[in-house]
Amino acid sequence: MHEEIRKGLESGTLRKILLVNPGRLGDVLFTTPAIRAFKEAFPATHLTALTASAMKGIFEHNPHLDDLMLFDLRARSRWWESRKVVPQIRKAGFDLAVILLDRKVTLRAVGKAGVPNIWPPTKGLPTDPGDPHHIHRPMAVLAPLGITTPPGPMELHIPDDSRERADAFLKQEGIDPGKRIVVLHPGAHTVQMGHGEKASSSPTKWWDPEHYQALAEELHRALDAKIVLTGTGPFERDLVSKLAGAVSFPVGVFPEGSVLDFAALVDRANLFVSGDTGPMHIAAARKIPQIAIWGPTPLEWTHPFGEGEAIILNKDEHKTLCTTPDSGGCICMSRIPPEDVFAAAKHLLEGATGELPVPYAVRGRNPVS
Repeated sequence: MHEEIRKGLESGTLRKILLVNPGRLGDVLFTTPAIRAFKEAFPATHLTALTASAMKGIFEHNPHLDDLMLFDLRARSRWWESRKVVPQIRKAGFDLAVILLDRKVTLRAVGKAGVPNIWPPTKGLPTDPGDPHHIHRPMAVLAPLGITTPPGPMELHIPDDSRERADAFLKQEGIDPGKRIVVLHPGAHTVQMGHGEKASSSPTKWWDPEHYQALAEELHRALDAKIVLTGTGPFERDLVSKLAGAVSFPVGVFPEGSVLDFAALVDRANLFVSGDTGPMHIAAARKIPQIAIWGPTPLEWTHPFGEGEAIILNKDEHKTLCTTPDSGGCICMSRIPPEDVFAAAKHLLEGATGELPVPYAVRGRNPVS
């Protein structure tokens, strides 16, 4: 079947393509190299992305896409949401649907809409892309269609109005863009799907707020860094508010807004520091130097993948230490001290080269190296 689809794409008989990629922030960003590769391989195609409505900002300025179709994965009834999107898909008259990210509810909608060709044709995506990093999964879907290039950097395009809002925030806070700006994102946001939206923060990926406080104090004292705190959702906003009140100097607290406004702020930073969380991948997509304080997720699955410098602090002790991580945190995270994160931050902010300053630190993946 893949040979027939490839020939149809090459001949132009399969022109209107639906790229199905609903998911969370990191997973959706991981599809952007595949979207670029698809358009470069078949430039005459008309590409529409079917994605979660919360991810609209990731794609609405992507030059490789021609249209967007949104699906609310946080709706109280995803069954009803799937019924609403079926006529939209049917009316668009797609020749082919390519499933870059697999979710039962969107697969069901594509099937009910009667799209004549669906790739991959069987339930589920390729399970062995040849590399454990999840950015390779969408590329593995495209490989049988003749697109065999390795994944390049992720893409996230920021409009001027988002940049203007980020600059206005920095001006309001009295933060000179010419100074060292460090963005700290202390939460690890997750959205649990079900009957309505339940936003929380994943306790297994927390780094102690007191550690963030100590890090902020030392960055300010030793490197004259200007600190901006960010957070998403009620829990993280409360965490950020308490952290801002605990430090001994004024810090900026970025207001919660769109993913593009957040990206515009990160784009103005000299360094981004977070745990293993979706915004980490925004920094990677925008080539911003970053430190990732790692916890329970296997490092090889979702570590920073981008052209910016990235240092990952990972003691790799989760399996041996964290027997009951859901009880309120991971011991492996608490064993990463603020002084080690500061040493890594100093290394990046001062443009140091050579050996990393922390023995257990590793570098992120650079797709062009």
